[in-house]
Amino acid sequence: MHPQFSISKSDLVDGQWYEGRCRNSTQARWSAAKGRFEYVRTKFDMKFVEEIFAPEDEKHYDVFYAKKPIPAEQVLNPIPAKAPAQMSLSSEATPTYTSVNSLRPDIFQEARE
Repeated sequence: MHPQFSISKSDLVDGQWYEGRCRNSTQARWSAAKGRFEYVRTKFDMKFVEEIFAPEDEKHYDVFYAKKPIPAEQVLNPIPAKAPAQMSLSSEATPTYTSVNSLRPDIFQEARE
């Protein structure tokens, strides 16, 4: 999807879910406080809450192109109210949580440089 077909960052609504596109998701929630989209990514047996920039903020890496707002009932992988950054899908194990930001707090700054 090309930026000209996505919703402008200035028109995004805090907490609103959007249908759109990035490499790992077709739905994401806008966080005005963070200035990023959030979405749940499943990889192997883990689910991760990841953050991704809007097209206006990133020129080199993947971004989320928001196409249209969607109601919360249509979200396929909602983010729990107190979601950790990593959630185990294993039914036998107690979930362990690791925040990407706690391991690499500089990751978003590096991506912008």
